[in-house]
Amino acid sequence: MSIWSRVKLSGVVALLSLLALSACVAATEPEQSTSTSLAPTTSSSSTTTTLPATTTTEAPAEFLTVEGTPPHALGSFESVISVTMTLPGAEIAVDGTGVYTSDAFTCDLTLGLGGFTVTQRVFGTPESVWIDDGFGFQEVAPFSPEATSATSLCPASPLFWAGFGPMPPAATFEAEIEDFNGVPSKKLDMTALLDSLSGFGFSELEGVSFEQAVAWIADPGDWVSGIEMTMNVEPEAATLMWGLPADPDAGPTQMAFQVAVFNPDDPTLTVDPPEEAGG
Repeated sequence: MSIWSRVKLSGVVALLSLLALSACVAATEPEQSTSTSLAPTTSSSSTTTTLPATTTTEAPAEFLTVEGTPPHALGSFESVISVTMTLPGAEIAVDGTGVYTSDAFTCDLTLGLGGFTVTQRVFGTPESVWIDDGFGFQEVAPFSPEATSATSLCPASPLFWAGFGPMPPAATFEAEIEDFNGVPSKKLDMTALLDSLSGFGFSELEGVSFEQAVAWIADPGDWVSGIEMTMNVEPEAATLMWGLPADPDAGPTQMAFQVAVFNPDDPTLTVDPPEEAGG
């Protein structure tokens, strides 16, 4: 398994843990009623009307998004991500930036390990994903394993955010509104709850504990504006989760995960496709 794959799997684990947590939090709150506005209906008439001929055109493709995530609520935004895995005797660090618009997204990721640096660039539309691992952009299908791997740490990708699932609306929990990267948000501290689940979200995997698990929900807006999480994974669990060498005498692996969204609905944000994609 490559270094990129191991770190990306750690990101997926983080997302799944928070997905499980958000479901638990939502279950403890009263169900929120929703209303839907429907177009007015008209009664049938005996009058005969000749309608003009119409032509059918294919609607433009759109990203599949999940309610409560930035790509669902916003037309554009910028984002950053940081993932650090501190292993016994080594550290893996991933830093990335991304820009999302309603018709395209892009991310630049950098992985550092032992003095070596690896970069990756991702460009995506609803129809396709382009990946550059240092040898030029290559096109892949949007929901292929290659696309899923490339976007698992891309904080501007709708597929990245889909892993969180719907987060609870800000109105369902008590918290003061604070400024988070320029976004008024409610801070939801989930550390105690997630740590008490004893591996829930990890197939009941033992040896996982949480130092911090905090989410910020934009208010108004009800979309995730940021997440910070730190977890410690014992050697046996790290082997099962990431394929790390099994060493019962080694210390735990710590993973710190941070993602933030800012400049929501900024009309100046644009995404330029790579030359290979017609840019």
